[in-house]
Amino acid sequence: MNAINLTQDAVEQAKRLLQAHPRAVGLRLSVAKSGCAGHSIRIDYAEAVGGGERLIDCAGVPMVLSEADLPVLSGTEVDYVRDGLNRMFRFRNPNAREVCGCGESFAL
Repeated sequence: MNAINLTQDAVEQAKRLLQAHPRAVGLRLSVAKSGCAGHSIRIDYAEAVGGGERLIDCAGVPMVLSEADLPVLSGTEVDYVRDGLNRMFRFRNPNAREVCGCGESFAL
């Protein structure tokens, strides 16, 4: 069982992103303190796996997560959505106690 679940749209977008950045070993998913609810999920390129991090395979997409963030991210679904001209990754975290009105941050 993976800690992170990607929808098919998210898998396709993640593979496109990684293909465009050949130096990346995967996408880094992390939790940062920010937003009106206190925490947000960030996604970025990972060019290396650091100490205290783990490289996991999510439906063929390499993802780098810190050991500290794993409990918070466990079970999170990552989707890639299009809303008019906007395109973005959207996260559904079952560990979130509440989500802010804009959907950008969550409380634990």
